[in-house]
Amino acid sequence: RNCYHALMREDKLKALELARKCVARDPNFPACLHNLATALSMQGDRDSRRQSEEIVDDIFSRFPDYVFARISKVQDAIDAGELERADQLLEPLTRKEDWHGSAAMAHAAVTALLSIAKKDWPGAEHMLGMMRQIDSDDPRIEVIQRDLQAAMLKAGDFGVLSRKLQSRLLQDM
Repeated sequence: RNCYHALMREDKLKALELARKCVARDPNFPACLHNLATALSMQGDRDSRRQSEEIVDDIFSRFPDYVFARISKVQDAIDAGELERADQLLEPLTRKEDWHGSAAMAHAAVTALLSIAKKDWPGAEHMLGMMRQIDSDDPRIEVIQRDLQAAMLKAGDFGVLSRKLQSRLLQDM
């Protein structure tokens, strides 16, 4: 739990320290392993990112039903521009019925990001609405909202942007 809070606060060094301690206690617990992968990816250097990817691959192969590893794989596919692969990885989660709050939020977030990558603005807005229902204070909401607005502007599609915001953005261009 402390590692999770360090991750949410983006306390990179504390999160890494706590995740390593957790894995040392139980090297076969997927949550500890995933927290370590997340903490490593936050470090920002190439070696840490490579280690993070290897850990996620290991978790995914050993614990294919572990939601956070699957979501990480979806995010990797989105980042690589492999949107069809991202869809395929995400598909098994559409049948999931019982969601824990943090898993539901992570699923909604990655689905919103995939929608943005596919230029599916209504889909992204729908997932943002779901995220607001789950936890309106989650900082990912604001980040994804900005990503959506930036993608829409880049595509020249002002769609769901308010008239006032459209006017202000056009003035800044």
